[in-house]
Amino acid sequence: TSSAVLLGERDIYHLIAVYDESIKFADEQIGIFFNAVGKIGISDKTIIIFTSEHGDMFGKHGRFMRGGPLRGTFYDGVLHIPLIIKNPKMSAKTLDGLVQHIDLMPTLLDFLGLKLQSNIAGKSLIPLIFQNKEVNSYIFAGSQYTPSANNPYFFKKTKVSAIRDNKWKLIEETTFDQEMQNSVSKEIELYDIVNDREELHNLAGI
Repeated sequence: TSSAVLLGERDIYHLIAVYDESIKFADEQIGIFFNAVGKIGISDKTIIIFTSEHGDMFGKHGRFMRGGPLRGTFYDGVLHIPLIIKNPKMSAKTLDGLVQHIDLMPTLLDFLGLKLQSNIAGKSLIPLIFQNKEVNSYIFAGSQYTPSANNPYFFKKTKVSAIRDNKWKLIEETTFDQEMQNSVSKEIELYDIVNDREELHNLAGI
């Protein structure tokens, strides 16, 4: 059996406060790191990439955390994450494009003038950075979650995937039996993210 989990506004406020505390701690550690890089004199020849794994919903759409666990999801609150690349040979600029984590490695190799030895899924972001040319016509995200045996709230395995371009976003969430052999249920969500940035109007099945 499973039990309902009800969180009030104070509970959600507390979760956000804990999250903000983690951001503050990370910011302090990044400051320490930058100071160390400066002290040893390598700031002018060091490329630094800052990003994160995922965001959090904090109760939006009645969901928390990332794709998969405890009714997580792949709304933009989870997928739209920071990406900052500090290259000492480049001036600062802000860019808008579809980017995936798998694009970071080929981008870094491109910066260093190193060639890939095999085909990979990621793409170098150099055309986006220097010519403002989109390198991905669409991007993909996926997550699989297996709850622990003693989880009292969620006991089914789930797989969540999403694919999007600059206008549309499709999310598929599949719940499986314990052996991951048979699909128990499947939910499909389709959003026009140009006109519905908050992803409030599911167009699947309309």
